[in-house]
Amino acid sequence: MTVQTNMENAHQEKLILNVHASAPGLTERSIGAARTASGATSYDAFSTFAEPADGMSVVDLACGNGPLTEILVKRVGPGGQVTAVDLSDAELASARIRLAHVATVRFLNEAADHLSLPSGSVDLVVCHMAFMLFSPLNAAVDEVARVLKRGGRFAAVIPGLREPSALFAACAAELKASLASEGLEGEAISGNGVRMADVDDLKRIFPAAQWRTDEAIATEAIAVAVQAAPEVLVERVAPAFYSYQILPEASRRRLRERWLALFRTASNAQGETAFEFPLTAFRITRR
Repeated sequence: MTVQTNMENAHQEKLILNVHASAPGLTERSIGAARTASGATSYDAFSTFAEPADGMSVVDLACGNGPLTEILVKRVGPGGQVTAVDLSDAELASARIRLAHVATVRFLNEAADHLSLPSGSVDLVVCHMAFMLFSPLNAAVDEVARVLKRGGRFAAVIPGLREPSALFAACAAELKASLASEGLEGEAISGNGVRMADVDDLKRIFPAAQWRTDEAIATEAIAVAVQAAPEVLVERVAPAFYSYQILPEASRRRLRERWLALFRTASNAQGETAFEFPLTAFRITRR
């Protein structure tokens, strides 16, 4: 890894931590407000897909303010253990308050590529909307493999593996234009740069010596959407885009106005607009 790459990784990490320090719980307030057709959150749907079970040892990697952790402790029961890990002091503080009454959860203020957990000690590692941000990704993947037991599983939700809706793509394009107008293209928080467009991409991320890439990697679309009046929808959607947070306030205001116009154009007869987040869950097994 080059010195420049290390600097870029550190810069992006600082931007992400600053965003979470200024607005703990932003993922739950935005993506977490979206629902499936049956009324489930992405955290509920992902937990069902990941299959935590009674008595398991589970790691919630990049736990944020704890919405998924809260579900996991119920799934593993009193005989299980959930370890909530996050690099953000602010998010972890919120998670501690949220789960202060739970005896089977512990908290670690650590990075995904430097965990203090013993090798081969965990049945399941889950990660909701952060895997695409880990950098360097290969180090995080190796660390997850280290802490998992043989036959243990890793499951993650990412914004990929399928095409976004036209409305989502249009909002992302407007954000990109706003960043360009402010000369912030290089500051944009765009993930770790590792392609995750299909299952073949995932197989290249997970080394065959550690992971059962010879087996099918399970995937499932997490179809969640927020339906609301355009004015409400703007406030719900904005926190989901990290790079929105680094724009100056005047530029944010102009962007919200353009998003509002898009949402009004797409509204239904009741004056509401549905905005779908293009989420997909995947699951892979440790050798």
